[in-house]
Amino acid sequence: MTTHEWLKEIAENLQPGNGKLLPATLPEAIMDAWELVARVVGISPDELVKPVAAHFNLPVARLRTQETNPASLLPFRLAMQFNVLPLALEGNTLHIATSDPTDDAALDQLHRAANHHIVLEIQSPQWVEQAVARTYAAIANREAEHSIQLDAPPEEDAKLDPAIHFAHQLLRKALEQRASDIHFQPYLGGYLVRLRVDGVLVRLTTLPKALGEQLVRHFKGVGGMDISNALHPHDGHASVFLLGRRVDLRLSTVPNTHGERLVVRLLDQSKVFSLNKLGYSPVRIQTLRRLARLDSGLILFVGPTGCGKTTALYGMMSSLNNMTRSIATLEDPVEYDVPGLSQVSISHEQGMTFASAMRAQLRQDPDILLVGEIRDEETAQAAARAALTGHLVLSTLHSASARFAVPRLMDLGLSAPVLGEILKAVVAQRLVRRFCPHCSHPVTLPYTQAEQLFFDITYEAPAKRAAGCAACLFTGYLGVIPIVEIYRPSPDERAQLLGGNPPAELWVADQPRSEAGNPDDLGMELQLRDFVISGLTSAEEAGRTLGSGFWQVLARHYKNMGWGESDISDLALSARSDEEIGVVVLGRNLALATDLNQALAGSGFRAAFAGMRPVGKAMDFDYLGGLHKFHPNIGVMLVDLEGNDMDIIENLKMMRADFAWSGIPVVLLMPAESIILSDQLRLRMGKRLMQKPVAVQDIAKVIRAMGGHEL
Repeated sequence: MTTHEWLKEIAENLQPGNGKLLPATLPEAIMDAWELVARVVGISPDELVKPVAAHFNLPVARLRTQETNPASLLPFRLAMQFNVLPLALEGNTLHIATSDPTDDAALDQLHRAANHHIVLEIQSPQWVEQAVARTYAAIANREAEHSIQLDAPPEEDAKLDPAIHFAHQLLRKALEQRASDIHFQPYLGGYLVRLRVDGVLVRLTTLPKALGEQLVRHFKGVGGMDISNALHPHDGHASVFLLGRRVDLRLSTVPNTHGERLVVRLLDQSKVFSLNKLGYSPVRIQTLRRLARLDSGLILFVGPTGCGKTTALYGMMSSLNNMTRSIATLEDPVEYDVPGLSQVSISHEQGMTFASAMRAQLRQDPDILLVGEIRDEETAQAAARAALTGHLVLSTLHSASARFAVPRLMDLGLSAPVLGEILKAVVAQRLVRRFCPHCSHPVTLPYTQAEQLFFDITYEAPAKRAAGCAACLFTGYLGVIPIVEIYRPSPDERAQLLGGNPPAELWVADQPRSEAGNPDDLGMELQLRDFVISGLTSAEEAGRTLGSGFWQVLARHYKNMGWGESDISDLALSARSDEEIGVVVLGRNLALATDLNQALAGSGFRAAFAGMRPVGKAMDFDYLGGLHKFHPNIGVMLVDLEGNDMDIIENLKMMRADFAWSGIPVVLLMPAESIILSDQLRLRMGKRLMQKPVAVQDIAKVIRAMGGHEL
């Protein structure tokens, strides 16, 4: 049996047919393989522990308290190398937690190193890694020089200091995996190193504390920062040549509880900017090109950090960059060197402020000005003055949405009449991960929770599902697609701004516009819906990108069976979380909880039976605390009501008094004879109220796809 093939067997046993969705060769790293199999099966990595333990007839690992720490029997370097943790010493037997009991070579080394008989216990790779970090925190520094296995160094690095050599390895690895940032996160006993790939952080490795601190000091020195001062934030920059290209590094450190956190942003200077290559839809490219042909005014790109604002801005500039135009930039700092542009880097230390740089650039007779970011009143005023004097000004701004850019600029000191005069368009953007073309596959039943929710709201099925392969680093996604929403003030809105009375709607959360209108007005949520239907990305990724707002806007747009904004709960959208959500069954039918738990298998929910208190008995906070013992993460309460209407009303009153504060959503099962009361409650609860008899599968479907609000 090849390495990790046993995981395929387990996947097939859990859900027949899913083993075929896995790549022919699983990732070499057990953590990546474990996470990939869990994702394909539709469970969390922690939920995979029991099936793996049962497959090998081994116990599930748990921490013990012993007078003598068994970790002293195994060097830290071996614990990190094989991701194992000594749990307990019983006579001559050492119990060790592992995620891969088939690694005979590792078992042999562990036996020789510990000089004890080894008994394996099963836990997830993440659990073992975190437990190793905590357990070995006291001895990590002593064995730091032995705790990392470096690959054979390139010829040019052979004589470098180990920390410098490892820094070069990290940079190469980041470039090979298309990372935009490297994150060094300190924790008790070491450093966690992650890469941001396609907008999502991916774990790369863990480092002992001493090596992590060496790397942070090395990068600080390269970036021109004070390596002796670890108590204050620092910023720096540097340039390196790796893999035949020049890469600029933007470095930032912040002191944390357990050390300095470092983020290294990678800017590939060989990058070619073009609107056609950024993944925009044809209609968006046409709109952006029309905007680029304006003679004057202000065009803004808005969105959170990492949403592609700067890349989009440079893409638009590239379409304007020719011999007939003079283009000047004011950046803090200059991120990409672009031939043909007059680029100025702001430096407050040298007296080069935005105001002074703007005055100097305007004397250079530019046609177009690029202001890297409007971040304060000084920058906003300088950009507005340039736009008012007949220049086309392009810039970026941090704003929650396109329309909210107007009140955001007013907060920065620009008046409504000035904005009515200069503001031409605001382009809001997000980046959503695109399915890997090599391993994505059509959606099959049963749906995941996010897929089921998408279908229930839109009545349209998602087209594809992520899997994972070597090409996409076993994430299921390869590359990103921009979703763009463009706001251009209408004639009425511009008139109100010029009159000093900005439209009140600009302070209200965006509402989805009609699909029959201007395609530029189609909100991001409905664009993402189309991406899911077309098989460009998944419902899970859509929810991750826009949060619960994605589901709220879809619900308002479709008005699906009474669903509304308050009916969509972050807690119910467990596709974004690995935590299992508890469904507490209140009633007298124990079999209901058992059957429901089977129907919810693999959905991220777990049912537990809590019984039913007698009518008239107070249900206080202690009772709710008792319910949490069934499951610490209660997400839904299923109440199976019995008796006549008076009994039911009395129970509902007491439940409202006792549980309304908790915000836990409720599903009610009503007796069939309670017709009038059911009709009254249905106006408030929609499909969360169900009349008995009802199939358990129907109850499970509602729970998987529902949110909730208080009674």
